[in-house]
Amino acid sequence: MHATAPLDTAANANAAPTDTQVVEERDAAGRLLSRCGLAGGLPQGRMERFAPHGTLLLEADYVAGKLSGWLRSYDAAGEPVLASHYAGGLRHGPSQSYQQGRLACREHYVNGVLEGERNCYGPAGELVAQAVFRQGLLEGEAIWLHEGVVVRRSRFRAGKLDGETRSYAADGTLTLSEPFRADLLHGTARRFDEAGRVSWQRDYMEGKPRGEWRAAAATDNGAAAPSFSRRLERWVRG
Repeated sequence: MHATAPLDTAANANAAPTDTQVVEERDAAGRLLSRCGLAGGLPQGRMERFAPHGTLLLEADYVAGKLSGWLRSYDAAGEPVLASHYAGGLRHGPSQSYQQGRLACREHYVNGVLEGERNCYGPAGELVAQAVFRQGLLEGEAIWLHEGVVVRRSRFRAGKLDGETRSYAADGTLTLSEPFRADLLHGTARRFDEAGRVSWQRDYMEGKPRGEWRAAAATDNGAAAPSFSRRLERWVRG
């Protein structure tokens, strides 16, 4: 079974009406399925739900019918699925989701909207994605990783791809550079060979290709990252 931190019952108790009563639901065998405080017909205080065999499936706090404090849900084995903080019925504060009991994603909300950094994790707890949200929209740089190596790096503005997106091989070598504007390919996309030289390129305008992929001429390889710069980028990315 799981161990949980206490919910914010102390703060909620101060706002609880004096006529709050606890209502329980049981199955035909008398097993407890749910327990909830009610005041004036609205949830008030702690709410809990249970599986028929007794495992806690949900625990949450309410104030005047609105979620206020931590909501935590669990699977049938008692492993965590979600832990999210609420205020006034909206997600507000930290939130964590789980897969098979392991942390899968950590994020933050303000008045029901994603705000700040979101980190997602793989089966071994390794970081697999990182992004920043502003008022619910992706903003700035986002990265995706595989076994600790960045395999993609993109930039966003107001939730849309805007700027260069770079893709990398498993060893961290740059393989593709794509320019975006307002979520559409716009500019010259470039493919790189193992030595970091531009091998193919293609032009785009507002998401539409302007011709086919063409082999890069020797003079085009000035766009490839110089050897030292490529090494520096790999050092920075780890």
